[in-house]
Amino acid sequence: KRISISLGSMTALLSVGIASLFLGGTSAHAAADRASLLAAWEELQRADPQVQVFEKLEPGLYQFQTDRFPYDGMLRVLNTSVDDRRSGGYVMGVVEVELVDAPDDFFVKYGQSYSMWQGNNYAYYDPKTDVWKSSAEFTQDYAEDYSCPWYASGKLWYGVLGFLVILVLLLARKANTHIREAMTAQKKVMADHEKAVQRTETAIAISERSLHIAEQQTKLLGEILEELRRSA
Repeated sequence: KRISISLGSMTALLSVGIASLFLGGTSAHAAADRASLLAAWEELQRADPQVQVFEKLEPGLYQFQTDRFPYDGMLRVLNTSVDDRRSGGYVMGVVEVELVDAPDDFFVKYGQSYSMWQGNNYAYYDPKTDVWKSSAEFTQDYAEDYSCPWYASGKLWYGVLGFLVILVLLLARKANTHIREAMTAQKKVMADHEKAVQRTETAIAISERSLHIAEQQTKLLGEILEELRRSA
């Protein structure tokens, strides 16, 4: 059973950069048409270090073997398509293929690695240089053209955030120190107040005792005087 995969799928788009990291130097001088796209695609396959065999048997049919997944058989080009709608000045082209000799369960077993290889089937025409560029070249150029300045990068804001966190921690630590000092001073004031209260209570108790003794002495003196008057 033949497996025919449309390379315009979302999975392929996500894997474009990963699949083409080894293919950064592939390009072909030509206009942005289907014939030049196919020629650039053939060059891209031959430049892939993980493609062991890529021999053209007849127009649109190739003997193909790769280390990306276990396959050694024929590869047929089903369609080539060039999208005239430009993204960032580039024209995108895609080559849709099928693995003629793949078994029925091939995509179930090797779907992930096959999706990574699909990045080889995309090319991007740069009108400035008049060449088809690989996905890796396109990704690098796009990143350079639209990279953020240092002051707008995420690293700067992470640095600012880190500084603010450190500042908050330092202020909190200083505030805690002041709070501890204030609590210590308050405890000392409360302790001194308790001592003063105790002294006052002691003085009151002594005064009450002295008053009681004076009352007793006055009473005793009155009794003595009364006894003296009676004796006279």
